[in-house]
Amino acid sequence: MPQGYVYEGKRCAVSKICGVSILRAGETMEQAVHDVCKDIRIGKILIQTNKVTDEPELYYLRLPKDIKDYKVLLMDATVATGAAAMMAIRILLDHDVPEDNIIIASLIMAESGIHSIAYAFPNVKIVTSAVDPEINENFYVIPGIGNFGDRYFGTEPTITVTGEPLTKSAQTNGGGDAPATGGPSVKLVEPAATAVA
Repeated sequence: MPQGYVYEGKRCAVSKICGVSILRAGETMEQAVHDVCKDIRIGKILIQTNKVTDEPELYYLRLPKDIKDYKVLLMDATVATGAAAMMAIRILLDHDVPEDNIIIASLIMAESGIHSIAYAFPNVKIVTSAVDPEINENFYVIPGIGNFGDRYFGTEPTITVTGEPLTKSAQTNGGGDAPATGGPSVKLVEPAATAVA
């Protein structure tokens, strides 16, 4: 009672909760989860789309040993088609996590991604701060925010106009992925690959 008032609120109904980040954008949500749940254990799943088949593939997995005993907060900043999220849910189910113990949390989700997840896994709880209506041909949520992981970690491709670097989003119409029309010619510069320790 820091202010001298009694507060009647909600208490977490479970004693064991862990987070699982879908890399890389899911990592952007980890600090906030740590701020609220100080001792929370965090697992990691790296799923990337195969450029040839357009299917998601598992590249990395690290989960707590006893994850089946936890309520799992599955974190991904943006969900477009829902393919990576559904693969991550299947992985959790394969590790004996009950479907109704999985909560997927996202900042932005496309309607189609929500419908796909809810249809395939009706007992998974879905939490998002925004729902956008569609995805584009590059599978970004529209209007969305582009590649959230690139923006957060500073690895977003830049565009150079007469020697001045600008972010890609600064040179697009409405912050989307379509190139701007008119004006000076631009050159897209991909960031150099960086090693992660």
